[in-house]
Amino acid sequence: MNTRKTATAILLLFVTIALSAQEAKYEMKSAIIKKKTEFSGQVLESTTFIDDYGKKEATEIIFKNGMGPGVDKSMMTIMDSTSVITVDMDTKVANRVNLPTKPINYLQISDEIRDQYKLKEAGEEAIGDKTCKIYTLEISQMGQTLQLKVWVWKGIALKSETSAGGTLLATETTTDIQENAAVLQDKFSLPAGVTIQ
Repeated sequence: MNTRKTATAILLLFVTIALSAQEAKYEMKSAIIKKKTEFSGQVLESTTFIDDYGKKEATEIIFKNGMGPGVDKSMMTIMDSTSVITVDMDTKVANRVNLPTKPINYLQISDEIRDQYKLKEAGEEAIGDKTCKIYTLEISQMGQTLQLKVWVWKGIALKSETSAGGTLLATETTTDIQENAAVLQDKFSLPAGVTIQ
């Protein structure tokens, strides 16, 4: 799988791990969450903005060296109830994609979700001062089955490991979280000059 396909799959995967914007999915009204993801020798840095308990959610993403050595690639995602808008901040072009599968709400895990993702609880572990529930699950995406291990605190995935066939593909870790932060509402809108294709 080439780097661009891997990056696209990982973006969709993180959206799937999250939830549609129609129900509360976090135990805090708002937050700003910074994460670092490593995959295929690449580094992705993201900042997620949530408001209204997760009913509004947007993520700003920077692929370090995404366009070659020393050249970063900037993207943005905005979620609604059924789709995600992915914005290439360099070209100012956006695409709307229907969510590939029903997203997971870790605050309200139904039997249907447990069966669909083969989701199981795998104990607890502290990340810093936050006690997380650990879940394992499987997601089939783009013709490949991915195994995930996810550390969840207050509905938020603070850490995740993505593997395929026993090979670790990606590790996502939270580097900073600001609970109940003041989030600017323009974070949930398309930036000026962006067109949806």
